[in-house]
Amino acid sequence: MYLMYEDIANTSRSNEDAPHLRLDSRDDAGNRVCRPYGSKLAIPPDEKRKSVELWKSTLREQAGMLVVSAQRTRISRSLAYISGQSSLLGVRKRTVAEKCAKFNETRKWVADNSLVLSFTPYPHVRKIAAATRCRFAPLAMRAAKDFKMLAEKIQHVVGPKIALAAAAVSLLMSACGGRATSPVVDAQAACAKLSGKTIAGATLSTAIVPASGNVPTYCKVKGTLAPSLNFEIRLPDKWNGKLYYAGGGGYDGVMTELVVPPLTQGYVEVVSDSGHQGDGMSAAFALNDPFAAQLFGSLSVPTVMSTALKTVSTTYGVPPSKSYFEGCSKGGQEALMAVQRNPSLFDGVIARSPGYNWVGFMGAFNRTAKALAARGGAFTAAKTALLAKHVREACDGLDGIVDGVVANPAMCTAKVVNIAALRCAGGADTGDMCLSDAQLAVVKAWTTDAVFAGNDTFQSKGYNLTGNEDDPMGFGLWVSGDGDLKKAGQYMFQDTSVKYVLARDPNADSLKYVWDKNQSALYSMAALNDATQTDIRPFINNGGKLIVWHGGSDMALSVNSTIEYMQNVAKSVGAENAAASTRLYVAPGVNHCTGGAGPDQTDLLRVLDEWVTKGNAPATLRAEKVDANGVVTRSLPLCQYPQYPKYTGPASDAAAAKLAENYTCTSP
Repeated sequence: MYLMYEDIANTSRSNEDAPHLRLDSRDDAGNRVCRPYGSKLAIPPDEKRKSVELWKSTLREQAGMLVVSAQRTRISRSLAYISGQSSLLGVRKRTVAEKCAKFNETRKWVADNSLVLSFTPYPHVRKIAAATRCRFAPLAMRAAKDFKMLAEKIQHVVGPKIALAAAAVSLLMSACGGRATSPVVDAQAACAKLSGKTIAGATLSTAIVPASGNVPTYCKVKGTLAPSLNFEIRLPDKWNGKLYYAGGGGYDGVMTELVVPPLTQGYVEVVSDSGHQGDGMSAAFALNDPFAAQLFGSLSVPTVMSTALKTVSTTYGVPPSKSYFEGCSKGGQEALMAVQRNPSLFDGVIARSPGYNWVGFMGAFNRTAKALAARGGAFTAAKTALLAKHVREACDGLDGIVDGVVANPAMCTAKVVNIAALRCAGGADTGDMCLSDAQLAVVKAWTTDAVFAGNDTFQSKGYNLTGNEDDPMGFGLWVSGDGDLKKAGQYMFQDTSVKYVLARDPNADSLKYVWDKNQSALYSMAALNDATQTDIRPFINNGGKLIVWHGGSDMALSVNSTIEYMQNVAKSVGAENAAASTRLYVAPGVNHCTGGAGPDQTDLLRVLDEWVTKGNAPATLRAEKVDANGVVTRSLPLCQYPQYPKYTGPASDAAAAKLAENYTCTSP
């Protein structure tokens, strides 16, 4: 009998043979003789056992030779233990059953201690540790995270080379459940396997969606978790072994549309309606259904994720090797909620323009709406265009080039803008070429911090004046309604929040409601919806990586609130932890989630995956603006905050101004 490594990465076998390297015992003919402990043995009585050369040659000889100073004693004892087990197997006469029992005992011990064993500098020992861990599939994912955490923690003790080696081993082990080791299941087979099946209380229906344009073929799986949490799981034709969860928007109530890039890259894609059905602009569901309100606030993602993981395992025979979440606006709130309340749910999270502070943000919407509703406060499209033009003339060139994007907001101060210069003579509205006192009060309400009584988090930072207020997806859409306040997005959100969450009266007038009068209502709203916790060390200690992104010209949610949150995270977790596990990017000239004058497209999912799986921490990225035909029309560096892209290319060269290569990330 002997130990054997079998490379089965390119074979199609049952799930039990999934790992890249399987540690096993075989007879002279190559037949398996020692099965995993607990299995029944059926071995010919005349079988001859071979000595375990591999264990002797690679373990016993090296038992006293380890040089990892931080773990020397423990690792040496580990190898000595294995050497002793090898001797017991190879020297004294024992029955086959005894030998196999001892073999299984040793293999289990190696699996349980492979975290320590994998720090040896000897490749064969690491190979055994990793392969044995892979053999015990339930431990593989946990082990990979353990490695990443330990690698980061011990770097200052054992040195960067050994820490990097640990991270490399974690990647090997995390691959135990990856694409290369799982049975090949295309979209058609996945649909057939899941159709009509009940998993975690949800009966699934399936349908093949044929390829069309840039959308690949996939299997659409639908299910409902009682009472009314609808979800979809989109299974690709060629699975990459990973899972991508896409967040919702607004007050949810609808299924998140297909996100094409993750599916094209081979991810399983998961979405839901958060537990109720509506148009995304109404909180009416929360009035008489507290469970629906809880699902919307924080519970829908972990609830659906549990079912999704079981569905993936049923489909492919293995769980995802990595799971990521990405969302914008309400989806950004879901992203941060997962980081804060379910720190082990995802390996990496992307929070775009996160609506993380429901009390503060809705309160700010309410304050601005009241200013707009005041006599003379209405903003027409012409008034907005006047404001935007004035800001561009004052600030557009502060980033080195006049291109319609104010990329250096730190220099675009109130003094530089001098909004008072737009005041109508006497303060009354005299036409489209000036702003009345009431309209200037609207600008002040919008650009200054809103602070409410109660918790310190009951506040919202003011908005920047960006010069893009006149964008079709800008100030008119979100704030002013172009003179019809009740058509503005911010008005509608604060109004439905007052009616169905705070006042709990569908007839309440939000413009007369005193936002912070009912403290109990505010605290209840915060408990349901606010993701304001800044100490995210449980997520970081679990190996999680967080990328936060915000459009610099976002007029729905203030970029300054996101900046403040990330600054507070750094204070809570420490600058070193923040630098190792979080990133903040502000995209100049970009609207809420997408669109705007600036380049808005960056594949943050690829960036996150590289960071999580390969340890390639992101620095400066590239943002592109793409037209309807998929042609890149402009690019900019996407700088880590607080840097901004300063133009350093040739003067008066329109073509050069469109290329990221002619910009340098610069501190303000």
